[in-house]
Amino acid sequence: MRPNFQKNTARQIVFWCSLWMLIPLAFGGWDTFFQNLPRFLLVELGVLSVVLLNLLVFLPRLYFQKKYVAYAFFGLFAVMVLSRALFFFAFKVLPESDGFASFQGGNPNFARGFNFTFPLLISLIGSALYEI
Repeated sequence: MRPNFQKNTARQIVFWCSLWMLIPLAFGGWDTFFQNLPRFLLVELGVLSVVLLNLLVFLPRLYFQKKYVAYAFFGLFAVMVLSRALFFFAFKVLPESDGFASFQGGNPNFARGFNFTFPLLISLIGSALYEI
C-alpha cells in the first residue's frame, strides 16, 4: 500500500471519529455525553468500520473499477447492516439511559436507529468524496 494512502486513511479515520464524538458533546453537554458514552463509542466503532471498508474495499475494488451500482449497493448495505447491529447491541444489551431514550413524539425506534444510521451514512459519503 502506498504511504500517502495510509496517511490519508489515518487522517480520515481521525477526522470522522472526532467529528461524531464532538457533535453530541457540543449539543448535549458533558452530562449527557458521559451518560451515553457506551452508545457514542458504538457509533465510533461503526464509523471506523464504514470508513475502513469504504477506503480499503469498496472504493478500490468497486468505485475505481467503474462498478458504480455495486459500490452504491454494497456501501448502503454495509451502512444498514452495521447500523442495525449497533442498534440491537445498544438498546437490547446495554442498559437504558435517560438521555438517549428521551425522544419526543413519533416512533422512538426510528429516532434511535437514525442516531446510528446517519453518522455511518455521512461518514461513507464524506470519506468517498474526500478520496475521489
